[in-house]
Amino acid sequence: MQSNYLQTIQRAAAVPTALCLLLHLSVPAAFGGQVLPFGNFHRAKDAEKRCDEFADPIPLIDPSTRGPGIDLSKMNVSQALPACQQAAELSQNPRYVGLYSVVLRFEGNFAEAIRQAEWAAARGNALAMMNLGELYANGQGVSRNSAESAAWYRKAADTGNAFAMEKLADHYVTGDGVPQDGSVAASLYQKSADQGIPPAMTGLGYLYEFGSGVPQDYSEAMAWYRKALNAGDSSTAANAMSRIAYLYLSGQGVTKDYSEAAAWYRKAADGGDPSGMYGLGIIYQAGWGVPKNAADAASWYRKAIALSYDKAKLNLGVLYEYGWGVERDPNMALTLFTQASQSPRRDVAAAGVRLSGLLRSRLQSSSPAQTQNSAGYPSSTSADADKKVFAAAALTVLLVLAAASLNQSNSAPSYAGTEPEKQPGIGVGEGLILADAFGFFDD
Repeated sequence: MQSNYLQTIQRAAAVPTALCLLLHLSVPAAFGGQVLPFGNFHRAKDAEKRCDEFADPIPLIDPSTRGPGIDLSKMNVSQALPACQQAAELSQNPRYVGLYSVVLRFEGNFAEAIRQAEWAAARGNALAMMNLGELYANGQGVSRNSAESAAWYRKAADTGNAFAMEKLADHYVTGDGVPQDGSVAASLYQKSADQGIPPAMTGLGYLYEFGSGVPQDYSEAMAWYRKALNAGDSSTAANAMSRIAYLYLSGQGVTKDYSEAAAWYRKAADGGDPSGMYGLGIIYQAGWGVPKNAADAASWYRKAIALSYDKAKLNLGVLYEYGWGVERDPNMALTLFTQASQSPRRDVAAAGVRLSGLLRSRLQSSSPAQTQNSAGYPSSTSADADKKVFAAAALTVLLVLAAASLNQSNSAPSYAGTEPEKQPGIGVGEGLILADAFGFFDD
């Protein structure tokens, strides 16, 4: 009797044990992980928790984020790397392998980032797909390939990821790796913005501002820029401020107001937006809404350059060419123009090639008999005469730059003040703005 009783107890105990084993075997596989020994299961969960804490992006980037998420640009890589590596290795869950690939990219281990991202992407992880899009866009660990970048963003967007939709829309705005198509970009931005992605709001505003893929509507553009201001993303807000500043600078949809433009550019620059720094440089160069100060202009151009805003190299180069706000140094100007000629922005690169060629020709043709300053630049009346010659050529280049920017900007919503203006009597966009600011029309 006692033996039968013990057998009954053992059978009853076997049922929950079998259920636990079944769950242990099936749940990780169902969610893309591997079957782990019981000891490793607990270690993996601890590692996943730490990886989430140190590297999980905000939900707008990855809807599977398990918490408030972090700004990846502020990620502590030394903390995130071991945690995410352990989580990836122990669980082999595509979610954590994808996170590990992102951390590896921030660490600079691009080859391993690509290997891990490809594994996770093949198993449907959208974050890994977006990481591959970034790696190919920036040429990190691979040759820069815009078409491949766009393809990975498309795969991530097809999973429903709204942030990937915004990144893919950027490609359609610029025609970088895909046929340029404002209508497709507008559709993608709209879907992304409707899900709360701040950069998509700025991108949609940009399309309305210039009538690309949507009817031109400055009021609608301003409305989207203001939505972006309040969307909770500081970098996007700063970029929206730059766009608002340009509307006030050019008088598009609002009364032209240089003081208001200067104030918005200042806010954008203080928020870390390089296009705001660039715009503030032009404001100081021209003296629009602020006291004219070429030295301050040079300072803001340098800050924009430090954030990889290549177009500012053209402006700063012109300042060095003529000694406006800086000591005249044609060699420094030539260096800046040459650097600009290597920009991934095709319009900037074309202008850099032209300006560096013009300056190189001038330096080679300068007569040894001419009076020169310490920087080797012809001074006095010869410098004034040279200024007129160079200014005419530089103005032509800047006008070409302004016209080309509409179709060839590297990241259209990120650059302020590059497009031809539409109102008669104002001029042809930035080319004339810069020409005026640099004194090219002075007698």
